[in-house]
Amino acid sequence: MNNNDLSSLYNIRFAKNQLFRKNEIWRVICKVFLNRFVKQSDVVVDVACGYGEFINNISAQKKIAIDLNPNTKAYLKPEIEFHECKATELSSVILGAADVIFTSNFLEHLPDKETLELFLDQVLMALKPGGIYLILGPNLRYLPGKY
Repeated sequence: MNNNDLSSLYNIRFAKNQLFRKNEIWRVICKVFLNRFVKQSDVVVDVACGYGEFINNISAQKKIAIDLNPNTKAYLKPEIEFHECKATELSSVILGAADVIFTSNFLEHLPDKETLELFLDQVLMALKPGGIYLILGPNLRYLPGKY
């Protein structure tokens, strides 16, 4: 799938009229739960950030968003640094300087275990010593047989 196909898929899957609602939900998730893992002085990287629901709502000194969709930048707040690249190229964007790396509903879309291992190696290279990788995933109990 090329990046233009990805843009079309995002437009179908994530209708623009739902973005306000999703951002409000993520604002609460960040405020009530995720902010406890992120310090104001942190560098936070959101991999496969979609339309920026997490990175737009988390509090941090520096925020970096990564996605293959070239249209993503239009949905990010101006202070967010955007890189259009593969998740498996994470260390080309940030090497040993991230305090927190975040993904939501991403790992289950990787094509195989080798790609997962490559991505996790990239996460380790991108994180500072003592940095954390926050992972949200689908509740498989509600998706029997899907993964």
